Amino acid sequence: MQTEVNQQAMEASEFREAIQGFVEVDDGEGNIQYEPKDLQAFRQVIENLKVIARADPIDKDIIACGLKQMDRKVVVVGDGLNDIEALETADVSFAMGSGCSLAKKSANMVLCDDNFVSLAKSIMWGRNIYTNVKRFLQFQITCNLSCLLVVMIGYVFLFESPLNAIMLLWINMIMDTLAALALATTPPFTNIMKQGPTTQNTEVIGSVVWRQIYGMTIWNVLIMCIVMFGGQAMYSIPYLRSDRITGSTAGDVNKKLHMSILFHTFCFLQFFNQINCRVVGVKDYNVFTRFFCNWIFIGVCVLIFAIQYMAQTVLLQWVFQTSRLDAQQFFSCVVWGSTALLGSLLLKLTPERWIEKVPMIIKEDTVLGENNMLMAAYIEQNGKKAFVKKSKDEAESDDEFSNVDKNDSHDDDFKPAKDEEMNLISERDGDDQFKNIGKF
Repeated sequence: MQTEVNQQAMEASEFREAIQGFVEVDDGEGNIQYEPKDLQAFRQVIENLKVIARADPIDKDIIACGLKQMDRKVVVVGDGLNDIEALETADVSFAMGSGCSLAKKSANMVLCDDNFVSLAKSIMWGRNIYTNVKRFLQFQITCNLSCLLVVMIGYVFLFESPLNAIMLLWINMIMDTLAALALATTPPFTNIMKQGPTTQNTEVIGSVVWRQIYGMTIWNVLIMCIVMFGGQAMYSIPYLRSDRITGSTAGDVNKKLHMSILFHTFCFLQFFNQINCRVVGVKDYNVFTRFFCNWIFIGVCVLIFAIQYMAQTVLLQWVFQTSRLDAQQFFSCVVWGSTALLGSLLLKLTPERWIEKVPMIIKEDTVLGENNMLMAAYIEQNGKKAFVKKSKDEAESDDEFSNVDKNDSHDDDFKPAKDEEMNLISERDGDDQFKNIGKF
């Protein structure tokens, strides 16, 4: 009977027939693994297979080894002695809290409540840590590059930076401390379970993240250039490039006002880009998904907006050295900053084939200074194992060496000499006893 390869459920005998049986393979550490004989047939069967009835431990090991040969991440859940081999073969293994102790020792994690919901939650939170790192790095690198380019352009065309030292410190606080609190504490979304597992070759800052970094950096610089070069006309604040913000002339006051507008515009661009970084998927368009699920993020947003508003009032105006803005000027800065939401949406509407062409500056598979002697020694030592399990042939040779025939032992060569020595000692002790008797 020919077994259909597109079945979602089959018995163990049908499964073995479909994959042409299995072969026993030594993993090099003395353990026997069972791999599918025909990997191509196994690939076709496993794509649709959901349930295997009347399976034994060998079938579990076949599936785990076959999936690893396909470069898949394998998760195995077990509770008995028969599951130990599959638990050791899997990339991540879970043991039931009510299972045997050997299964718990072989597993990476133990489900104390024997609940599969706990398994799903552990996977969600594990993937969420990885996603939160991408969220933060996307925001921080974008803010860094944007700030660097804006300061350079300001020095070239305005003869001074539009952002002074205190402003840069505040931007750095937004970029590092507050953004880390807001983005790194984001709870997992339900769609994270639809994402594939990460592998050793998966990069933290992938092409999708770099697309957003490049695109939003260009967008931020573009908006800043519009306000920088068109701000005098839009806000009716004429001044000369030679004017100084520390002066008291009309031109000096207008230039200081223009610099204040640039500062608020830049900060609000980062404010809304922080909202963009809540979702880092290829087609995650809705950046307000479960917006109120993280009150730390909400608190950080309120804090940034409040300090930004007070920065143009008498409360913090003396700290940031800014000018007083009227309501129209201030909220125009908010509108300019909110365009970051539009820029992120336009980037996500770009064709996916463009993502593959995005250049990546950082190569995560290389190590800085990997050619020096210290790093080479570390890599060599890191590849070694603290304990290497001997193969069966080496163990048998050690047993033969330890169980040498006693007739071949060198102790027999010294036996006559030991006997003669004992006789001499006994004769000497006897003479001493006779002497003692003669004294009495």
